Amino acid sequence: MWNGPEEMAIEQVPEPVVEPGTVIVGPGAAGLCDSEVEGYLGNRTPPLVMGHEFAGTVAEVGEGVSPSWSEKRRRSTRSPRTGGADSVAPGIPTSARTTP
Repeated sequence: MWNGPEEMAIEQVPEPVVEPGTVIVGPGAAGLCDSEVEGYLGNRTPPLVMGHEFAGTVAEVGEGVSPSWSEKRRRSTRSPRTGGADSVAPGIPTSARTTP
């Protein structure tokens, strides 16, 4: 978590709970984008979840999502704390609590 100019912290967050129509993606890799570099330098408003662009495997599917989604590799590019949940596929959004 970025908390201010050049101020980083590792923070514990609650485990996500899958919601109907969503999936939980367990992150396998994450990257930092230019907006996070700008944040680190003090050009964004904290807090900012760093590494919000990630790829991983579907760990859990919610009610209404086909079980065939289990174990599929997906990616997410947005965090709820920085603008909303992204979709992992058309019509299947990531849960609002899937931040790494």
